[in-house]
Amino acid sequence: MALTMRLKPGERLILGGVVVRNGEHRATLHVETKATVLRSPDIIRPRDVRTPCERIVFALQLLYIEPERADAHHRSYVKLARDVRDAAPSFGPQLAKIDALLLEGDPYRALKAGRPLLALERRLFDHVR
Repeated sequence: MALTMRLKPGERLILGGVVVRNGEHRATLHVETKATVLRSPDIIRPRDVRTPCERIVFALQLLYIEPERADAHHRSYVKLARDVRDAAPSFGPQLAKIDALLLEGDPYRALKAGRPLLALERRLFDHVR
C-alpha cells in the first residue's frame, strides 16, 4: 500500500534518511515501498533540542531515521530515559510505553509515543515557574 503525501510549497521531509524540500508549488508524493518518512512538523532539528525530553524525542527520531546506527541511538535513549525517570518518576508510564514499542521493533510508533513527553515536560516546567 502506497503512502500518499500532499506537500506544501517549501515543505521539508526526511525520506529514507535524505532531507527533501518541495519546490514552490503544492505537490503530491507517492511512496510505493517501505521507507522511513518524517514530515517537517514532526522533525526536531538538533539546534532546537534544549530539554531532557526533547533529547529523548530526538534520540527516538534518530533511531527511526538512521536504522544503521540503531544500537547507538537506543543506548542514548536508554540513558536519557533513565535520567528522566530518576528526576521525574511521573514520566515512567509514558516511557514504559516507548520501551514496549521499541521492544516490539516499532521505532516509528515509539517516536510518536515520545511526543506526549514534551507536553508533560512543558506542564511540569510551567508548574515550577
